[in-house]
Amino acid sequence: MENQGSREIRSISELEAEASSLLVPHLRDHLQVGSDVYNFVGLVLDAAPDARLRDVTQARKVTTCLLIRIANDLRCIGLDSVRGYADQACALTASLFEAAFTVLAVGEKESLAQEWIDHQDPNAPFRSIRKLTLMGMQNVGVPEPEVQAKRWYVHYSQLCLAKHMNPLFQSMRGLRVEENRVLVVTGPDSSEESVRLAWFALEHSAGLALTAAGFFGQKYAGQSSQKELATRSRELH
Repeated sequence: MENQGSREIRSISELEAEASSLLVPHLRDHLQVGSDVYNFVGLVLDAAPDARLRDVTQARKVTTCLLIRIANDLRCIGLDSVRGYADQACALTASLFEAAFTVLAVGEKESLAQEWIDHQDPNAPFRSIRKLTLMGMQNVGVPEPEVQAKRWYVHYSQLCLAKHMNPLFQSMRGLRVEENRVLVVTGPDSSEESVRLAWFALEHSAGLALTAAGFFGQKYAGQSSQKELATRSRELH
């Protein structure tokens, strides 16, 4: 087993620039969608009416906080993907999933928002992601929320293969067979497998961010902005 770096010394910035030049043609459309959704999240947050802090509901505080995190995660997923770090993009998308479904579950529920604010256990999540997924589907009002929640949770489990470094996933990453040798590869990966993983992360992160932002807009955007946001949301979908 040979370390790729033992044959050739190149700076990480050079390797990332080369990976980006190879990946952009394959990821361009996905990256554009991610950028468009990122901008949409900003529009939704700006559309929420200004108010004194004491007049803002706990639910709006929590969902605003989470939507800001979603926007920043979405941006980082794009940056990771285009630089050849698809594994990390998938792991971050799993975290975005958690934030998005927390937004959907909380909605306008003051008691649940207060529970989130009061959560003090650093070793346990606020609620299990499985429960939040179901609560989110129920809160959105989709038909057969249990069926939809199970479908979404499968996607989350797939993303968590990277997040939790599941051996089924990780044992196949960071290695490359070349001329009867196994190379240990650190740094960016521009392989076909990496492209597929990046697509998976970019598609799901954009879709989740769009869903969370659209839901937030329905609950908290001013009436004068509702029609414009709904139109833009449909275009992005």
